[in-house]
Amino acid sequence: MKNLKFVFLFSYLLFHSLWASNHSAGYGGSTQVTIPEGNTTAPTYRVLSTGLSGDIAYSGVVQSSDNTTKSISFSIDENSSESLVYPFAADGVFDPNFLLPKIGTPVISSNSVASVPAPTYFGAFSSDNGYDPGFDGGAPDLLVDAPIGNGETASVSAVVNSAGKITSITVNSGGSGYDSSNPPKVSIVGGPHLVKISDVSSPNYGRVFLITDNNRSRLNLDDARLETGETIESVFTAGTTVEVVRAPTLGTIFGIDTADLPTNWSWGFDEFSTSTATDWIYLSNGSGYERYNFFHVPAHESNGIARGWRSVTDPQFKPDNNLVLYPDEAFLVAKRTSGAVTMTSEGLIETSNANLCLPPTGQFSILNNPYGTEMKLCELIPSTAIGTGTGQFRPGATDADGDTITFLDGSQWKRFWYKTGENSAVTSMHVIGTRRPIEGGSTATTMNANDFFIGSGNVTNLESCDATGGTSGITGNDSNYTKVSISGGISDLQGFSITISNVNGYLLYDGGTSEANASTGAEISSGNGSLVLSKINGTHEIVASASGYVVLNLQRDVNFLSSEGTRTWAIGSIGSGYSKQAEFYCIGGTTGVSAEGTISANGSTIAVTTNGSSYTGKPQVIVSGGGWRYTDDAVRDHESLSASSGLILEREASGGIEAFIESINPFE
Repeated sequence: MKNLKFVFLFSYLLFHSLWASNHSAGYGGSTQVTIPEGNTTAPTYRVLSTGLSGDIAYSGVVQSSDNTTKSISFSIDENSSESLVYPFAADGVFDPNFLLPKIGTPVISSNSVASVPAPTYFGAFSSDNGYDPGFDGGAPDLLVDAPIGNGETASVSAVVNSAGKITSITVNSGGSGYDSSNPPKVSIVGGPHLVKISDVSSPNYGRVFLITDNNRSRLNLDDARLETGETIESVFTAGTTVEVVRAPTLGTIFGIDTADLPTNWSWGFDEFSTSTATDWIYLSNGSGYERYNFFHVPAHESNGIARGWRSVTDPQFKPDNNLVLYPDEAFLVAKRTSGAVTMTSEGLIETSNANLCLPPTGQFSILNNPYGTEMKLCELIPSTAIGTGTGQFRPGATDADGDTITFLDGSQWKRFWYKTGENSAVTSMHVIGTRRPIEGGSTATTMNANDFFIGSGNVTNLESCDATGGTSGITGNDSNYTKVSISGGISDLQGFSITISNVNGYLLYDGGTSEANASTGAEISSGNGSLVLSKINGTHEIVASASGYVVLNLQRDVNFLSSEGTRTWAIGSIGSGYSKQAEFYCIGGTTGVSAEGTISANGSTIAVTTNGSSYTGKPQVIVSGGGWRYTDDAVRDHESLSASSGLILEREASGGIEAFIESINPFE
């Protein structure tokens, strides 16, 4: 078992960020995380992530893309005066190496912006980190926050000297509705920015790429975040809608000046001295194996030291205030001094399964909980993602020869691995059907074996019926219920969800005994109506059942036809690749204890080991191979990851390549 303090405090370790590939939409949100005090020998750690700001510098449609120049281009329009209107203010404004100044608080007079202080540059300024004055003045656009409530947004512009330094800010229009007690923020549209794919129809929706340079209609991109086989042209096809947004950086998220830092964050000039110990932030540098962590240096420009964030390993170099923190990555905060500190973690709460990226063998990953809710280890990395393939999470006899995952549970690091031979070759997972607990035809509060089921067979007939399955006195399809005859002779299926497929027949005329024409809706007086697939196909809850049939709360829409296709029903499904008994865990449906149990390798036997309590609804069931282990070598598949917890994934087994695995979304 490795000592994690040893891992974190040694100088030659890479934390290569793990990310949830955000190909999907999500809900924006933030979580305040308090990090307890620590010290240099026993730091307190938390894993955090950041989201994108709401400020959109540009929104448009890609006109063309080019693999050779790694660029995407946009159309140039004309205004009413036939003057050209370019998408971007000037060449090179999005250079990520620009030294961004701090803009002070605007002066408000008569509810309008009267003036904006000249920007303050922290550190030595040179033309190498300024705006290009050679084209259109080199001045970047400036954005002013809109007034709270009613009013008109102010407009300001930057004045840039011959070296590319912003020397002053001119108020073009003061706007209205501003309050001096809550003045607006002025932001520079320049420096590190990202291109985000905002086209919801694109399979790459939500992905972001760093802008490395630009002219007035073109953006050059960093292609390091392309996946295997992708190109700039394949990801940014013509017609793709994108947004240009400010990139989160060390400086914008944590502040450049000491006044911007959270309360109790410790800074200093000597990152190692115990008398001036500093708190650290761990990030990935994307290559090599050197630790990449940062501390904050306060104002000391008179001695040639620019304020801001510096690398612990290379503190003599210029500040890394512009270092980009990608919104789909995570970072580690180490509290190495006294006094708790509170930080806000911004990001998306995923609404579909997150694709988690496994790093190559020999590298580490840092990850925040991608769903923002408590989840189990077997949900985060499901059984089908475990195996000996180069793109799978590799099992091992111990944690020394397999891949490992480490939870940060409060102040405790807990390290897990998946044990070889414990269902470590599952290709499709058992899916167990569940229902709200029922005993003797009445509602119960604990789960028993008869509340879990896997089965399938054929559909043999459809009849209109009442809520209990009775057909007496019902004419045609004059009923809101359908009796579905099924093979298998199973009698107790009330409350389960059944999936029906390929049932078809002749379309019924609504409310009568005759059939109908699907195109016109007209009643057919003789012969057959249109042959159609029934609306009964799909997944529905069973409201009643007896031997050989189930009742659904659906009006019958066809006269059943047995000669067309293979008509089937299924509740759950039997997986493949299991070599021994697996574990299952119930999620949701209860305000008390969750039920648990086992399922045989062939899926035929389901046993409940913990009945649970206080069930008021139907739980979701997660099946796991049973191979997750901790130091005690006991089954740990059910180990919980809290909503705000972080984790570290270490790829140790040989031959592992960078790959994506799909986790199980607890919200689905």
